[in-house]
This record gives sequence, structure tokens and C-alpha cells, in this order.
Amino acid sequence: LAWDRWKGDLFVARYIGKRLLLMIPVLLGISFVIFTIMSFSPGDPVMLILGEDTDPETYAAMAAELGLDKPFFVQYFNYIISAVQGDFGFSWITKIPVFDEILARFPTTLWLTIGAICLKVIIGVPIAAVLYEIIKKQSALRIEARAIEAQNEDTH
Repeated sequence: LAWDRWKGDLFVARYIGKRLLLMIPVLLGISFVIFTIMSFSPGDPVMLILGEDTDPETYAAMAAELGLDKPFFVQYFNYIISAVQGDFGFSWITKIPVFDEILARFPTTLWLTIGAICLKVIIGVPIAAVLYEIIKKQSALRIEARAIEAQNEDTH
């Protein structure tokens, strides 16, 4: 009995491990798609930061500072390395590290998430219960209709 329990726990641990390992390529794929979309979207980040009337030397310096002068895949690789280290750069608007901006907004996001889950449960559970009863009742009616049909066939 103890072996069976340990064996079951090992199965669950392997399953969770596999799922966690499968998250890595999914996250890389999602990050690549988003990075690609943002890279090829219209607009120039350097122009947004410096303005339209900037001189070419300042433009080149800012592009080099942001890493926009490097090839696409080098930019993506640098982005992934920085993200894994928790370095998301600085906000262009507030000049504060993006990670600090995320942390500042996290409590509000958490409360919104908790509220949404509670609302979902409050609305979803009764609806699911009603739908379950309807389906169960329809199944009972189908069984009863089949029994009556079978009974009618037997009498004819």
C-alpha cells in the first residue's frame, strides 16, 4: 500500500515536471511572436523618445543605447537574457525601472484578479448547477422516452 502511494506521488511529480518543462518553449514562442510584432510595428522608438527634430548623431547614440542598431535576433537574444535576469529596462516616460513599475501595480492587479475569480464563482457555479440539472433531466426524459418507445414496439 505504501509503495502504491509512493508510486502515485512519483507519477504526479513527473507529470508536473513535464508540464513545467513544456512551459519553456511555449513562453519562448509567445515572447518571440510578441517581440516580432513590436519590432515590426509602425513607429520609431528613438523618434518617440527624442522627438522629430533630433540630429543624426543623437539619434544614432540613442539607437545604440537601446540596442536598436543590432540585428533582430541579437536584439531578441539580449531581450530574453535581460528578462530572465529580471531586467526589463527603464520606462521611456517615467524613467523608472519597468520592474518597479510592475511591482507598484501588482497589488491592484491582484485585487482585480481575486474579485474577478469571486464574481466568476458567484455567477458560474449557479449557472453550472442549473445546466447540470437541465441536462440530467433531459437524460432522464430520453431514457423514459426510449423505454416507452420500446414498450410500444413490444405491444405491436
